[in-house]
Amino acid sequence: MSIRKRITNTDYDSLSENIGKKFKQYRLKAGLSLRDIYREEQISIALISDLEAGKKLPRMETLVRLCNKVGMPLDEVFSSRITPSRVDLIAGGQSTEDKMRTILLNDNIPTSLADELVKYFEFLKTKENL
Repeated sequence: MSIRKRITNTDYDSLSENIGKKFKQYRLKAGLSLRDIYREEQISIALISDLEAGKKLPRMETLVRLCNKVGMPLDEVFSSRITPSRVDLIAGGQSTEDKMRTILLNDNIPTSLADELVKYFEFLKTKENL
């Protein structure tokens, strides 16, 4: 049985800050400036700056493009929230996708973002089997 928590602005802000800090670390490690990413990906400097400052999260497809550009694995986007031991606590018999969705929702990840992440991982899984 999943316990859903009400998502507060504080939870969303914390998530945004966590992702933004990690993204900036990867961008700097890759030696890319905000302008470099803008030129190559046509993603506005303001959006990237807001992401790094934890002010807002881009749409999932944009976040995926940005992470790919700086070499940030998508599983690291939420790595502080998902651990193998937590996956083991979810009821047996559930698919990996259902386990992931349950963990994300219980950790105050917005439902729409959790669904997009699960769909993306399902897509990656399908792609691996081709």
